[in-house]
Amino acid sequence: MTRYEFASMAWFVLSRTIFAASIVCVLLWANSLVAALATENLFYKISITFGLLALEMFTCLFFMMPKSRK
Repeated sequence: MTRYEFASMAWFVLSRTIFAASIVCVLLWANSLVAALATENLFYKISITFGLLALEMFTCLFFMMPKSRK
């Protein structure tokens, strides 16, 4: 197996893992949003909502990064 084939296979596995992690992050974000909306603490609502949304956005941006072609 050449270095290019190994790098291509590793990128494929990594990208699919990140995609699955982003789906899990969406589910966690939705679950935490429901839990945060049920509480009376406004700071908790804001921090949970925007913190997990930022994590999801970072995960999606990392997944959509183009791979280098050398």
